[in-house]
Amino acid sequence: MKTAQEPAYLTLADAANRLSISESTLRRRIRDGKIKALQLGGEGTRLLIPVEAIRFEELTQTTGAPIHSQVQRKRLPGRKAGWRKS
Repeated sequence: MKTAQEPAYLTLADAANRLSISESTLRRRIRDGKIKALQLGGEGTRLLIPVEAIRFEELTQTTGAPIHSQVQRKRLPGRKAGWRKS
């Protein structure tokens, strides 16, 4: 019995789907150098993303948005709002 082998490269749509991000976000990460991609036919041709790059991104993926409990808020000088007075 043969098992299906995972492809070595993914299309832009498949990689974005696997990472649960939009294609434009994936393009931005490729442009910024955060994810490696190949463009065999030169500029304007299809992007191929190595599966290894996606696996690494899955392990290190962060949304960039701080978790609410980790946000440290600075107190600004001035009067306290009337509704906050206790």
